[in-house]
Amino acid sequence: NYDGKGGIPLTPLAKAAFAVRFTTWSLLLSQEITKESRMILVRNIAERVKRIAPFLLLDNNAYPVIAGGHIFWIVDCYTTSADYPYSAPTFGGDNFAPALRFNYIRGSVKATVDAYNGDIALYATDNNDPILRCYQRAMPGLFLPPSAMPDYLREHRRYPRDLFAVQRRLLMDYHVTDADLFYNRADAWQIARLRAGSNDTSPSVATTPLGDSRDSPSSYALARLPGSAQEEFVLTTTFTPHSRDNLSALFVARCDGSQYGQRILYRFSASGSADGPERIRKKIRADNQVQTYFS
Repeated sequence: NYDGKGGIPLTPLAKAAFAVRFTTWSLLLSQEITKESRMILVRNIAERVKRIAPFLLLDNNAYPVIAGGHIFWIVDCYTTSADYPYSAPTFGGDNFAPALRFNYIRGSVKATVDAYNGDIALYATDNNDPILRCYQRAMPGLFLPPSAMPDYLREHRRYPRDLFAVQRRLLMDYHVTDADLFYNRADAWQIARLRAGSNDTSPSVATTPLGDSRDSPSSYALARLPGSAQEEFVLTTTFTPHSRDNLSALFVARCDGSQYGQRILYRFSASGSADGPERIRKKIRADNQVQTYFS
């Protein structure tokens, strides 16, 4: 039996109103519906957050957290603009609506949704975001300060994958600081490619026509970064030179503790000595012991 506070109590008047709203007599005739029953109209996590803050762009990767005796969904939310001066525009692409165009995006808000009661909290995580500051002044009390997020939720934060996808796409060109190299695209990168094979089962490759290739997905992982004493939770992606399979760079976003949000770019020698994901895949497939599992 549900004993939470989520939903609308089905009083006789409410049952009659909902019976008209949904054009059904079941609400009035069913013996299973009592005065303790509740009607929840919006159960979808993203839609609930959108009802409260329709001016925010939502990440597509809401994730559940078991903490504090509850299950919470965490949704990363973004402020965006298409009118930021001297900034290259980009489109939503695979992560947001393809027609969405912006040249400013910040992951300034984290929304949490209690999976039992449906309670929503919006935490302002970037007080330097001018767009968010305008929203805060226009709607005081809607956004909670970062310090209000409980520690048991803060330790489960992940760097948002959709924001990372935008950043890695722009970094293919904007890692260059020399003007001549930039305009000649002499040092442009591409996101490391993976070629689809008959036995590839990863979601990003399995739907690709046989023999074609597509961008390798970014990945969450536990890794010990150079100079660190212990492993940490990070989001990573890799770059290669155009039409080549050697590794150009490893881009990392950190997720743990006070290091949350830090991004590190590890660049590799241009000699091509470091293998990219496709080279590693070929070496694995060429291994005699591994081949038996693909036959």
